[in-house]
Amino acid sequence: MTLLHSFRIFNKQGACLFRHSWRESAEVPAGENDEDARKMLFGLLFSLKQFVVKMDPREDTTKPCSFHAFRTNNYKLHFLETATGLLFLLTTDPSSPDMKDHLLQCSVIHDDIVVKNPAWDSQLSEYTCAEFLNALTNLREG
Repeated sequence: MTLLHSFRIFNKQGACLFRHSWRESAEVPAGENDEDARKMLFGLLFSLKQFVVKMDPREDTTKPCSFHAFRTNNYKLHFLETATGLLFLLTTDPSSPDMKDHLLQCSVIHDDIVVKNPAWDSQLSEYTCAEFLNALTNLREG
């Protein structure tokens, strides 16, 4: 079983729209440090994607980049970028397998529960949704 640490959703401007941690130690304490951590995480992914695109030997650069995860000694970060620019991030145990299918399921759940909800305001900087969190937890356990 893969150990999931945390899940985040960023918009294409780099604002964190949703976050949840299944491990207390995986989150930075609230306040300025949390905002700095979000900016660094988004900046890291942006820079890595640009680097991979420049290093890609394929001549056809119109297709999306195949880079979707990286590993450190402490965690593995999986990410999925949707056509609308949403970035789904999942941190797991370093030994976890590829979680791309899991992130695709998270994206579908997000669309079904959050985006299709008439009360949802796409201009919100960060939101909480109990139904979405329950669906993520069920996906995690199931």
